[in-house]
Amino acid sequence: MPEVEEIVERALDEDIAGGDVTTDPLILAHTHGKASFIARAKGTIAGTEVAGLVFTNIDPFLKFVISINDGSEVKPGDVIATVEGNACQDTGYT
Repeated sequence: MPEVEEIVERALDEDIAGGDVTTDPLILAHTHGKASFIARAKGTIAGTEVAGLVFTNIDPFLKFVISINDGSEVKPGDVIATVEGNACQDTGYT
């Protein structure tokens, strides 16, 4: 998956190269957070591993847990994945 890793790195470099202008002024440093990816409609899951790669590139200490694997069917309300950790940190992209 080296090609995907390179694409993720380039996208993050472009997206948050100047810092996170939304998070920086609104969330205190070292604030712990947890978020869930929840299906809003019936469908088939795709991209969870790439999402995990994005979070790992931003902060290797974030805990990203996939609950429903790519290719699986979901219905509204299903928890697809969760991410937990520091909600505001130096991303290394500033």
